[in-house]
Amino acid sequence: MLIVLVFIQLIVLSPYMPATILFGWCPAGLFNYICGAVELAVIGYFFCKNRLYEKDGSKKEF
Repeated sequence: MLIVLVFIQLIVLSPYMPATILFGWCPAGLFNYICGAVELAVIGYFFCKNRLYEKDGSKKEF
């Protein structure tokens, strides 16, 4: 579900965001891309954690 929300945020909403300046230097669209990159990094971390480790903390055998 979170991946769908990030997709909508990055692909659908970003091109239509206004060009207002945030924090004195960052346009709203760029700030949205930065937030999306952080969200994707968090999603990737939890995906890898679930793929590489068992629930008890030991590594999975491949």
